[in-house]
Amino acid sequence: EEGRNLAAYRFSLHEDRIAPGGWVEIATPAANRILYCVEGSLGVGGGSLGDLVPLERDEARLAIGLTRLETGHTGALVLRWELTPAEQQEELEEAGVTSGLLMERTIELPEEEERLMRLDAVALTPGASDPSHIIPGPSLRVLANGAVSVALGDQTTPHRPGGAWFVKEGEEASVSADDTAPALTFRAAILPTSLKGESAIFYAEKGEGDGPPRARVYVDREILL
Repeated sequence: EEGRNLAAYRFSLHEDRIAPGGWVEIATPAANRILYCVEGSLGVGGGSLGDLVPLERDEARLAIGLTRLETGHTGALVLRWELTPAEQQEELEEAGVTSGLLMERTIELPEEEERLMRLDAVALTPGASDPSHIIPGPSLRVLANGAVSVALGDQTTPHRPGGAWFVKEGEEASVSADDTAPALTFRAAILPTSLKGESAIFYAEKGEGDGPPRARVYVDREILL
């Protein structure tokens, strides 16, 4: 990123459990966020979205600036990735919501540039792996189900559901599922806009047989830093 002014951003992942009839309003002005519905359903609106629109189980949406989440009789469990200027504090009002911060990192990105904010998921069969790879941007990843071992550099860490890990731009990572059950991991990444609609995953070696697992893309949208 030579020759460009860099600014510090807070990149975080939260888990919001919203009770039936609960709501949360996030007023952090310059935030870009991806919302993924793990369980239940909810309405999402405000700011860039306008009136409430439904977000069902296994759906995701990009929301910018003021965002309101409301649940009906089912309640909801939501994963929420946030990218916010580091100096801005989160502004949040809620009723019937239990939130947990799964991971937070400070990253540097060029000021006033467009980037892609992408959410994708990789499903692994028991004992399978997503072999050593890099992506051209920082990413925050989380295990949704199963059990995995994550290798970053020379360090390998086991994760259970809700376990999160951060991968720096250009850092090699690999994920191996336990033999006993399938695994599902989610990855939110900040990428160059030239990769919109294109794979951002670069593998160290060509895989045998069917090759590496395919990622399912949920959100692939430009954001303005």
